[in-house]
Amino acid sequence: MNKLLEKLYQLVLKLQELLRQKSIIIENQTEIKVSELSPQRFYRIARENLGKDLSPTQKELGCVESLETIHRLAFGDYIGGDTSLISTIKLKYHLFKRNDFVRIDNYEVGAIILCVTGEGKNRSNGHTGICGKFQIMSNNSETGLWDTKYTLTLWKKYFAGFPIYFFRKI
Repeated sequence: MNKLLEKLYQLVLKLQELLRQKSIIIENQTEIKVSELSPQRFYRIARENLGKDLSPTQKELGCVESLETIHRLAFGDYIGGDTSLISTIKLKYHLFKRNDFVRIDNYEVGAIILCVTGEGKNRSNGHTGICGKFQIMSNNSETGLWDTKYTLTLWKKYFAGFPIYFFRKI
């Protein structure tokens, strides 16, 4: 029993050291940065890019392209795979399809918020962004810049009649 406790204690110390280094080496010797597993990285990269044009091909309807740019900067790939998506309909499909996103019920910092085009009462354009501590970061169609135009209350008011989806990066 004492040897088992000693071994467990050594494993705990090793895990603590790995967490201090902010990386873990998994079985196949691939190093994973702990900070990159958290939605906090998504939030941090989104916050660092406030005020920038993140949708080079879209201005008025650039929310998905901007979100894709943030995801690529944070994690090295697009949610849509090889190329950036520009449709909330396709974004919803890929978020449900991917293994590194999970649908959640409520607003969380670093989560994606999504209202899908055509799902609202008046079938109008949807929108997407990243949940911040106090506001939602998204493409502003008036300026073409990534900014914090909405709080959750304003989002719900503006997109009344739309189902609201939340997805956490895992």
